[in-house]
Amino acid sequence: MSTFSNKLLLTILLLVICANTSILLSTKNYTLLDNLKSFFTQYHKEESVQYKLTLSTQDTRKLRSWELFDDSEKLNKARLEGEMCSGKKCTKVKVRSKGDLSRHWESKRKSYRFKFDDHSFMQADIVDFTLAKDRYFEIEYLAKSLGDKLGLMQLPYEMSLMSINNSHKTLYLKSLKYTKINMEKYLREYTHIVRLKNLWLPNLKQANIGTFYYGFNENIYYFNKWREYEQLYTIEPERNIEDVTYQLSQGLKCIRDACPQLQAHFHLESFAKWLAVISIFGSYHATLGDNLFFLYNKAQRNFSPIVNDVLIRPIKSNFDIWLINMQRGNGFINSLFQIKAFEYLFKKKLKELMDLDILKLRNQILKKYSQFYEYSNTSPFLIKRGIEGRGHVLSNNLKKIEEYLQ
Repeated sequence: MSTFSNKLLLTILLLVICANTSILLSTKNYTLLDNLKSFFTQYHKEESVQYKLTLSTQDTRKLRSWELFDDSEKLNKARLEGEMCSGKKCTKVKVRSKGDLSRHWESKRKSYRFKFDDHSFMQADIVDFTLAKDRYFEIEYLAKSLGDKLGLMQLPYEMSLMSINNSHKTLYLKSLKYTKINMEKYLREYTHIVRLKNLWLPNLKQANIGTFYYGFNENIYYFNKWREYEQLYTIEPERNIEDVTYQLSQGLKCIRDACPQLQAHFHLESFAKWLAVISIFGSYHATLGDNLFFLYNKAQRNFSPIVNDVLIRPIKSNFDIWLINMQRGNGFINSLFQIKAFEYLFKKKLKELMDLDILKLRNQILKKYSQFYEYSNTSPFLIKRGIEGRGHVLSNNLKKIEEYLQ
């Protein structure tokens, strides 16, 4: 082919590219534009990761392809051994996938629980890395921040980037597990953690490719009903639990019998703070059985709640109706509202939150972390739409609560 022909073909190709680019821009196909931009820039943008996990090739395949575990390993949530590094500091670690639903296990990007023999590495013995995407990105972080503002007791947390074998860089919500060692270090007056036993039913299901995945099916009736007997709760650590068990038994009996001494077992102000935080986000999810954790205060011999697993939903009716529906579905919260002092404290803490400028606080979190949302295997378009959508829902809920407080 002649030089002239080559030049002619090149010219035609450039004209076609220019024409298609013009059409693309004129149609405002932002989804495609965002994806193209991400494709061409992701390899030039390097964000340093705080943590690097190194596993053997075989164990990496197991974590990312759950079907490679045998059934016994699945049921026991087998731990694998690896190495975790932060900067120049490294330590041995045991890791397992974290989560109770099949979707938590089937995805290549998972949440993890790490156990450290060297407690100085993260100033903790057990630490959870939960996918930020599974915690609605900034929402759980914002909820915990609001809990901090009100003085609720909780273990340290932060957003962190972690890679596995120098790939799969992902944004996680890092939080310390409520173990004896972690509570002694950070929550000295609180000695035990109490939670409802896992009420998800184990289910080994067969996939199309003939392999097994481990997951759980939700039993709606048992999951949503508030459990009123101490036998259905776990207490950790399992030492010196006699007084904890007694106080829990008496508190649950108070709920069953609607006795007026409920505040002798459950710290009213802490529960008012907790419920105020949850209300901002319009979801009952954090009040459901196995999402609710109680911290036991040995000195005061009572229980306080922890902000955990907060979702965001729009409050569609007025806030009064939303509260009534919550009480109808949860005997414990209904018992709290029978105490006049609790309703007063709840409104007081809700007003304190409204005075904080929550939207501004959320924007500060987004400014700090939203640049890392792309490390979640989600398209930039969907990330942007999610941020905008959650902002609209939060604004709606704040407006409803403001009307309720007037």
